[in-house]
Amino acid sequence: MLKNTIIFFATVISIILVFLFFLFKGISVNSFSFGNIYISSLYLKLDKKLIVKIDELKINKTSQSKTSLDSIAKTISYIPKVLSYFQEIDLKSLKINNNEFLIHFSKNKILLDNKFIRLSAKPRFLGNSILLSLDELYLKDYKLFLQGTLKINTQDQTLDLVSAFKYDKIEGNVSVEANQNDIKILLSTKEMDDIKFLKRLFRIDDVAEAWMYDNIKGKITLNNLFVKLDAKTFMPDEKSIKGDLSIKNAKVMFHKNLPKAKSKKIDIVFSKGDLHIYLNKATYLDKKIYGSSVIIENLTNKKGLVKVNIKANTLLDKDILNITKAFNVNIPIIQTSGLTKADVTINVSYDAKIPIDIQGVFEIHDAKMNLQGFKFFAKKALVLLDNHILKIQDAQVKVDSLLEAQLNLDINLRKLSASGNTVLKYLKIQGEEKDLLSLKNKKSSITVDFKNKTKISFRELKTDIILNKRTHILLHDLSLFKNDSALLKDLNIKAGNLSLYMKNEKDINFEAFLKGIDLPLINEGEKIKDLTVKGRYKNDDLSLSALKNKIKIFQKNKQTMEISLKDMDFLIYGQNGNNPSNIDFFLDNINLYINKDSFYNLNTMNVFLKKDKILFTGLVSNLDIPLFNKGKKIVNLEIQGEYANNDFSFITKDKTIKLKILDNDNMFLDIKNLDVYYDDKKNNKSIFTSITLKAENSNILLGNNKKVLSKRFKILQKEEEFTFNSYYEKSSIYYKKSKNNKVIVKAINLNDTFINAFLDKDIVKGGIFDISASGTPSQLKGHATIQNTSIKNMAAINNLIILVNASPGLINPLLAIPSVLELVTQKGFDVQGYKIVEGDIDFTYDINKEVLNMTKVFTKGNSVDFDGEVRMDFKKDEIKGEMDVIFMKSYSLLIKHIPLINYIFLGDEKRVDTRVSLKGKISDPIIDSNLAQNSLAAPFNVIKRIITLPLKAVEMFIPEDKEKKK
Repeated sequence: MLKNTIIFFATVISIILVFLFFLFKGISVNSFSFGNIYISSLYLKLDKKLIVKIDELKINKTSQSKTSLDSIAKTISYIPKVLSYFQEIDLKSLKINNNEFLIHFSKNKILLDNKFIRLSAKPRFLGNSILLSLDELYLKDYKLFLQGTLKINTQDQTLDLVSAFKYDKIEGNVSVEANQNDIKILLSTKEMDDIKFLKRLFRIDDVAEAWMYDNIKGKITLNNLFVKLDAKTFMPDEKSIKGDLSIKNAKVMFHKNLPKAKSKKIDIVFSKGDLHIYLNKATYLDKKIYGSSVIIENLTNKKGLVKVNIKANTLLDKDILNITKAFNVNIPIIQTSGLTKADVTINVSYDAKIPIDIQGVFEIHDAKMNLQGFKFFAKKALVLLDNHILKIQDAQVKVDSLLEAQLNLDINLRKLSASGNTVLKYLKIQGEEKDLLSLKNKKSSITVDFKNKTKISFRELKTDIILNKRTHILLHDLSLFKNDSALLKDLNIKAGNLSLYMKNEKDINFEAFLKGIDLPLINEGEKIKDLTVKGRYKNDDLSLSALKNKIKIFQKNKQTMEISLKDMDFLIYGQNGNNPSNIDFFLDNINLYINKDSFYNLNTMNVFLKKDKILFTGLVSNLDIPLFNKGKKIVNLEIQGEYANNDFSFITKDKTIKLKILDNDNMFLDIKNLDVYYDDKKNNKSIFTSITLKAENSNILLGNNKKVLSKRFKILQKEEEFTFNSYYEKSSIYYKKSKNNKVIVKAINLNDTFINAFLDKDIVKGGIFDISASGTPSQLKGHATIQNTSIKNMAAINNLIILVNASPGLINPLLAIPSVLELVTQKGFDVQGYKIVEGDIDFTYDINKEVLNMTKVFTKGNSVDFDGEVRMDFKKDEIKGEMDVIFMKSYSLLIKHIPLINYIFLGDEKRVDTRVSLKGKISDPIIDSNLAQNSLAAPFNVIKRIITLPLKAVEMFIPEDKEKKK
């Protein structure tokens, strides 16, 4: 038994020794196979360690390695064991099913090449660690090339890799720390075009991927990327992922419909599941959007959220607003100048069902803004955007010099409407001197409708602003502003409305209805209180019209305003002449009232309102003034004049009339070569406190062709006093009415021309008339004297004289001859009339009743004398009177000097007379006389005086008692 055992061990040892002998010498086998293994060209040699060389080795066994990572892991795990037994393994072809390997293991070099990897490294063994200096490690399925150092601790089963890598066109460095539980990877790259290679490592939502791989283009450098993988599943721990990269000369696409932003450098940081993209010194359409960023929260989570934050210190213009518009939020405000600090955040959820959320803050300073056509200046404003709600808070807005207000407004961008409130610090529409409208600290609610034409409504102010090609401003109730407008106050506008159509500040059409205005104009007999006006203001040119162009106003380039008035009354009284600006009036058929009762009809007249006076020149037509030129009434005058400080004056072109009215109270009128008509039937009560009328070569017309001739006269009326002085050749007239209603009239040296003109009858020739009277304006009492005057063409006197002179024929035919002789030869009566040598008349005159009562009428003529009284009623055209007519004065003169004979023929009165009565019409009086009775009684009277002659003879010798006679 022992022997057999010894033989067995001896045999085994021998075999081993023989094997070892051949092994040290080297053993070569062409080929052999056993089981699933086939070997070709096997060479074995033992030199300290076993050396194995095989040209081809086939193993029909399924490989469990599916990727290069599996292959690396398994290969590296075998290295320590293999190298502990083998000095060198050189396997040119290892075929396992369809996989073919090249394997070389030696102390100085390890080569491994299959369809997954290609490995070339120099190994070093440090205790339990293997340090591989990687000349090449190429992961074929990942197209990843590594070159660096790989350290493996076989005892702790850890792996450390520090290597450069190349992936496609990407180069960089990677470090890996791996143990049995996890694998930590730290990655960095050189400059590259994109980071789409990460898609194979990380799969995230399409929205996030668009931002990571598509929306940002530029030269990308991955500074570092750290990720921890599960060693068993190779799944990344999302919480562990962090990293940062930078992009030079980047272009950022916020939206596919927007231009790309530019940034010299973008920093991207991934930490705690969030990706932060910082745009440094970025610009968008050459606008600075410094500080803008994109944050993707929960990058790898289904609840991920992309936050696009755009910050800009630039104009809030269309370029910036198009960003929100691309996300279906239209902001209706455009900024054209100034400063705006904008901060807009656009939140896009991975979940497409969740709508895009847009938040924005706009801090506006000293900016010109346009709200859907409403242009204004914002000194300061805070604008908040909350999706489709735009809030304007504490906006200090200003529209040129027109208005300044504090505005709070909430705009619903979906409903295209807004509401809020405003405080108008001031609203001022300026005129040249006065503010047309000046509002201060007015509060009002405000609504805005953007649906069609933008309409802004101020409820408390009853004002609308409609924005279109022309801004339409409607003030529905001007009464709300009557205390805030100098113009409304001056015109006394109590109500009305105003519409303005503004293309810009220099082009405005307007239309207004003005109620309760106070214009110095009367149209069709009624003072203008309500007026509709239309007009336009363009490039400092103003034009407007009213009342079917009866009123037209034009002003060019702020020069003198021109106003045309037609077919109406123009009141200038009550104006003080202090005008805010120069105005030229062109008047056509205008009644110009200088006071409430006096006016001039202006056919064509130009009136120029200066700052301190009113000038006018033109033709005054259809005049109704008591002035005549050569018998024709003056109806037209060409005048020029002025009105200043309540003083009115003018002069005619021919200088025949000069008029001045001082303080609307005192009138001075000078006329030349014109006649003045006086109508005593009119109420001539003056509206002036005083009137001074001076006339030269002017007569006073009394109607019915009667007139007072005058070379010059002067009328002075002051309050209740009235004085009239007139001079004609040597004649003069003086009339005065005093305050106590006493009247004095004196007419001296009135000649026949004056009297005939005054009576409009040729009834006197030659002589002198004097009249004096006194009394009251309604009752006069006076005395008149007549000297050396022939009266003719006066029916009563002519008839009377003819009757008397014909009477001697009735008395005695013999006496007819000397009577006829008297008619022919005496100066007392001729064919031209009755000659009055002297005459006296006492009279009273009732002016109101027009009754002249001549209580004493005595005239002395050469042929006939009159002595009696006459009453004349001019209203009734009646005359009544009795008169003693003394005639046959030549006989009487001859006989009365013959004693006793004169008594027989003349009686005690020593004259021949008869008594007549006058009655009937003044124009055709009836004369009754007792002349026939006297003629029949004459012989008896002569007989009677003959009988009484002795007694008369005795009386001739009795001394005359002069006292008794007296």
